[in-house]
Amino acid sequence: MTAIPKHPDFCHRPLVTDIPAVSVAGLPAALRAFCHRPLSYRLNHLQSRYDVAFDGYSYPGQEDSRNQGPEDRLHSFVFSDFSPQEKYPPEFQAFISTCWAPLCRQVHALEQSLLLALGLAPVASQHQRHFGHMMSANYYPAGNPVQPGSSPLRLSAHPDVSLLTVFVQGLGHGFQYRDPTGCWRDAPVTHTVTVFAGELLEWLSDGTVPALRHRVRQQPNDSERFSFALFSLPQPGASLHSIAGATISTEDWYRLHLSQWDDTGYSRQDISRP
Repeated sequence: MTAIPKHPDFCHRPLVTDIPAVSVAGLPAALRAFCHRPLSYRLNHLQSRYDVAFDGYSYPGQEDSRNQGPEDRLHSFVFSDFSPQEKYPPEFQAFISTCWAPLCRQVHALEQSLLLALGLAPVASQHQRHFGHMMSANYYPAGNPVQPGSSPLRLSAHPDVSLLTVFVQGLGHGFQYRDPTGCWRDAPVTHTVTVFAGELLEWLSDGTVPALRHRVRQQPNDSERFSFALFSLPQPGASLHSIAGATISTEDWYRLHLSQWDDTGYSRQDISRP
């Protein structure tokens, strides 16, 4: 694996490793097939039908998704270690049966190496004991050229809920990230595994490693686009501890992350304790 940079480099841009893009054999076709099924079929697999972490389907314009905003121009399906495999649609069963476990093992090893190289042994220990993975499989249908007055974004700006986010096939066209000055930068298209910090790593490291805010811009002639990101997430019911001694449960972490898009009034002071 490529040499892992220390905090200053990793904090402000995606880390492009020299690990070749990992095969997601058949998953793009399966995701496309699912998204082309009748809406009535897809609605049977909404997140509300799972009610575990972020598992389930989200569609463009949906008002109550936990995985994307109503203005975002993509379909996404999340599956994870946290729901029984048989609950997922038939389109994804072959990938989950043959590829999911080895993919998670490979990503877990990379994450451990990265956390230890960053000097975050206490976080690495919790990751080893209490974490699993979810995949956000994202499908952006081919779109029209950008029109005057229309949003320039296919995916709105956000930090991820994860400890680490691992794009197993690299980054595609249109991916941007925000640098320390607040400017948006175009990330290079990559064809190797690419990693960046999620908001949970920022919380557990007490801000030492900030989450990378990112978005996806429209391109002049937007073509069909896929992305496949693994998120390291705590197992349901886990209790997590920041380096400074604050404590938070998995479920409260999800509420805290999602509260930035609502008016619940959650704060770190409300739901954590030294």
